[in-house]
Amino acid sequence: MSFWSFPAFGSLQVILLAVLCVIATLVLCGRPRNLPPGPRGLPILGNVLSFFKGLPLTDVFADWSEKYGDVFTYYLGPKRRIALNGYGAIHEALVKNAENFSSRPPGFDILSPDEKALGIVQEPFGPKWKKQRKFTLMSLRDFGVGKRSMEGKILEEARALGDEICITDGRAFSITQMMQNAVANVICSIVFGCRYEYDDASFKDLLKSMNGILFGNILGYLAILYRPLRVLPGFRKSYQDVKKNQAKVVDHIKDKIREHEETFDPNDIRDFIDAFLLESKKVQGDENSTFNEQEHEAIVYQLFLAGTDTTSTTLRWALLYMILHPDIQGEVQQEIDSVLGPNLEPSMKHRSQVKEKFRR
Repeated sequence: MSFWSFPAFGSLQVILLAVLCVIATLVLCGRPRNLPPGPRGLPILGNVLSFFKGLPLTDVFADWSEKYGDVFTYYLGPKRRIALNGYGAIHEALVKNAENFSSRPPGFDILSPDEKALGIVQEPFGPKWKKQRKFTLMSLRDFGVGKRSMEGKILEEARALGDEICITDGRAFSITQMMQNAVANVICSIVFGCRYEYDDASFKDLLKSMNGILFGNILGYLAILYRPLRVLPGFRKSYQDVKKNQAKVVDHIKDKIREHEETFDPNDIRDFIDAFLLESKKVQGDENSTFNEQEHEAIVYQLFLAGTDTTSTTLRWALLYMILHPDIQGEVQQEIDSVLGPNLEPSMKHRSQVKEKFRR
């Protein structure tokens, strides 16, 4: 009798075949018929492998948009997503039909420190989300976001970034970490009330952990998307690495919150952490209050994690386009020099002057 004919193995084959049939049925029959078109994915994995082919994420979505249109369906693991691409589709959904598209679908675990406190990024649309979002936006504006009062912080980091570039003395270098340092420091000044020197050990560890969360390997992300994979050895290790990095970022935030609690003065609100502490003290004793320690950590975590990479990546793309189009770079430099000259630092007040010269 061959190995393949053992009854136990035959039973295993039947079970495995049954499981695959169930998965296939759920994938094929569980898909609503009125969904927008989109790329065909794999059972369980969905289209996640398309994001790890060495192409920028923007290129993947651009290819799908060209093939399927400005509204298309894709899957992150077993989770269905609808992508909007192009001004018309986005304006139609998020402006003309804002109430219908304002909620938040379940997202990555990495966006919530403990998978319970959802902050403002993962909280579904409703009274709690509205209250936290309103408070967060008002507090950020109080500390200069969107206002000219932010110029000092930004210019300070621009000077620090320029000094760091000058240290290379004409040698080839990567600006990725430098740009991340600068952007993270602007966020730190708003949230923590301080900035870090670029060689500060705690700052370097913080950014290293953040990068470990955002740019972990594919096995960790698959385990995040599909929970059963977390028990498998290879996936478990990668998933645990992501969670360890997440814990390090959260621990840094907790330390900062504790420092603020020890030096808190309601008459001197220094930064976002102080603003949240003040609000939480105002509603102290209210059992239904959402201004608690867990939500505090979650919102600060999300501001830091989401704000740093998105902004630094956008700036790096701008630099890349300038490098690839030196003629445009020259025109931009000439335009800036005509308004600022060789020594004047840029300010928001110069924006209208530059635009006016550009019109001419």
